[in-house]
Amino acid sequence: MISLLTRLTPTLAKKTLVSNLIPKSAVLTQIEQLNYRADDLWKSVLSVSSQGSKKGRGKRRGGSKAKDLNLGQNIGDGKLKIEWPGLNADITNRNQVNRMKIIGEDTEREKRLVEIRNQMDKFRRISIAPHERGFTGGTLNGKSIGPPLSYDDVDFTKFDSRILEYKTMVAHKSILGKKKTVSCFAVTGNHDGIIGYGLGKGSTTSGAIKMAKARASQRLIYIERYENRTLFHDFYEEYYFTKIYAEKKPKGYGLVCHRAIKLLCKLIGIQDIYVKIEGSRNAKNVTKAFLSGLLNQKKFADIANEKNLHVVEFKPEMDNFPVVLAEAKNPILENNLQSNDQYQRNINLYLFQNRYRLDNKKKVPFYNDYPSYKHYCVLRDRENEQKKARIDRLKLLSDDKLFNNYPKKPQPKAEAAAEE
Repeated sequence: MISLLTRLTPTLAKKTLVSNLIPKSAVLTQIEQLNYRADDLWKSVLSVSSQGSKKGRGKRRGGSKAKDLNLGQNIGDGKLKIEWPGLNADITNRNQVNRMKIIGEDTEREKRLVEIRNQMDKFRRISIAPHERGFTGGTLNGKSIGPPLSYDDVDFTKFDSRILEYKTMVAHKSILGKKKTVSCFAVTGNHDGIIGYGLGKGSTTSGAIKMAKARASQRLIYIERYENRTLFHDFYEEYYFTKIYAEKKPKGYGLVCHRAIKLLCKLIGIQDIYVKIEGSRNAKNVTKAFLSGLLNQKKFADIANEKNLHVVEFKPEMDNFPVVLAEAKNPILENNLQSNDQYQRNINLYLFQNRYRLDNKKKVPFYNDYPSYKHYCVLRDRENEQKKARIDRLKLLSDDKLFNNYPKKPQPKAEAAAEE
């Protein structure tokens, strides 16, 4: 194109034509590229494409993070300590206008900045209170969201709300395209028998959590407990494809169950229980099945009147000493009962409609009959029974040797004088 223009205008020089064809904005754009904010520069280095983010790039540990290189530096501060009126000092002082002053040199500035920058690379673990932690570190499941809001003179200060299930859903709409919906299933309780659950949905996380907590506070139920710590009796409950078998346990046993049921037990106030779940572990179905089983429990007085028999408990921790829990109004005489009718006597068979729980037997290892394994078991039994064997050896010793090796505990002077 340049050669064509030179033929049409022979009087003009080639140098002037080439300079005129260069766009004037070329030099300006090079200067503008130097004027970028720190956020834009970090984004250009650390950003991940949309396709890469879908594959999980940029989410792993060990990746570089953006740093504030101006940390510790304030506007107006430098190597010299200067007072700038209106920036780091007052403009006026007692009706007098302040002037710029040089106070002196800041000798510790470089050292202070180096210490601040060295702390930026150190990993600091964020401490979270145990009662605020959830099931896992990165999700909201199991985390506390505080007590519900009080309404109609109802006080919820002693209540605590927890998230059992949190998930995000995306639906394709013909007009809006991809529409995001947040679902939150929460439970609330006062740790003393009262509990409620609710489901909230919304376009934002905070809106779904508020709705779930409010609905949970409006659907409260009361659960009765035996000795304020455990169940009245064992029960079995089904809800869709979720099957729950719960057992009553002695004091000090603890909560041996699924994490969702353990959270429900803490909000109710149950301390000792064993629960086995079969089938689906869906949080909503597990919650509804467990609470339905708790509500359908029968009291001992009702069972005694239904069967016309006394309800007696035999605890292994009390050497099976009989404890009467309820007495029937019109008890049946023992002579009128069949001796082999366990259905009439066993409360668990009566509640489970003469059905047993199927416990799978442990598989016997293939080396169970090997001579080497039997020899190993003999050695282990010998080690396990050392305490018992030591007591048996002490029984064979005479009283003099026992008294010399293991002297008796001295009695107080008051008891010794009373015995004399």
